[in-house]
Parts: sequence; C-alpha cells; structure tokens
Amino acid sequence: MEDRVYPHPEALGHFMAGDVDGWFSGAGHFVPGVSYVNGLIEKPGVIFVRSAHMTSFGEMNGSLTPRIEQLVKSFHHAGIDVESRTDMQSFLWEKFVAICGVGGAEILARQSMGPVLATPETKDLLVGLLQEVVVVAHGVGANLSPELPDQLVEFASNNVPPTHRSSMFLDLLEEKRLEVESLNGTVVRLGREQGVDTPLNFAVYAALKPYENGGLETL
Repeated sequence: MEDRVYPHPEALGHFMAGDVDGWFSGAGHFVPGVSYVNGLIEKPGVIFVRSAHMTSFGEMNGSLTPRIEQLVKSFHHAGIDVESRTDMQSFLWEKFVAICGVGGAEILARQSMGPVLATPETKDLLVGLLQEVVVVAHGVGANLSPELPDQLVEFASNNVPPTHRSSMFLDLLEEKRLEVESLNGTVVRLGREQGVDTPLNFAVYAALKPYENGGLETL
C-alpha cells in the first residue's frame, strides 16, 4: 500500500486523551506530525500560507525508525523543510497548548493576534488559557515546561503576524463546522477527569458550542 499523509483535526483530541488505538486501526498505521502553519483555502487547489515555521514527525515512543527517516527524506526531496523528533508526545502537547490558547483568546476577543497581544487584559486571558492546558497536560503525564506559556507568548510576539487568525476563528467567521470539541472541549473534559479547574477553556468551549455545526442553530 502506498504511504500517504492524512491530516485530521479530530485526531488531535484523541492523541491528547491517549486514545490512539480507539481512533486509528492500531498503533503503527500512522505517523504523528506537528506543523506550525497558518493559512487558508482561497479556492479549490489554492492555499494561501500566512506563516510557516516548524514541521516535524516522530514516533510516540521516542524511537527513530526507518519509516520516519524515509518520510523526512521524501519531504526533503520535495523541497519541504521538515525534521524528525524523539519527543513527539511532548511536542504534540506543546502544539495543543498553543492552538487552544491562541485560538481561544482570538475568538473570545474577536480579534487577530496583534490586538490580543497589545491589550493587557486580553494578553492575560491568553496566558491563562495556556496555563490551564499545561496543568492538564501535566496531569496526564506530559513533560512540559512550566515556562511554556511565557515562551509561546514571546514566540507569538516575535514570529506570528499581527493579522494572524486561528483556523477555528476563520471557520467561525465563515460559518463552518468547528473543532471546539477536539480542542478546548478536550481540555475541559480531561480537566474534569483529573479534578483540575479550567474555567477559561470552559468559557471558550461554552461560547463556541452553539456554533459547532456551522452557523447559529435555529432556536
């Protein structure tokens, strides 16, 4: 069978919950990957990339296997800069922290990254969202630095365009289905299982739940 790359947003929530085998047909049939890319589909076959940074692949158990080496080699051959990692579980959690926090703050404020960072109260909201997800991550055994929220805010300040809008923010504006259940909803669910309060992520989850299936439900 030909190997292919199939990005799937819902899979991320299952990774975070540790339910890998419940989503895929057993371990070994997929390769976890993380990509920091912000873009949008302008029209069929045309994607506008606003910003692109890191793209990485790696095994969940930290081993460096021939298939990872071949995958990275194939991307390099196509002129795409990717890397292999031996800390993929933590790296996935770092991305999860980032998209839940950044997306949550932008959506609640209805603003792009620039105004979010420039407004002290909204920046505090962003930091609080990030901190909640880090605490939840620690509860399930993820090895994340407690300094990660501050590191992500610094990264956003120096590398993310002020016009940045998360994919879920764009989906909300375009009345498309939202990934809120797999993102902030997963933070809330895992927090409840651990006895960890996540009031800021719950606010994002509750505010977006009526829009989950696209647009506002008819009451």
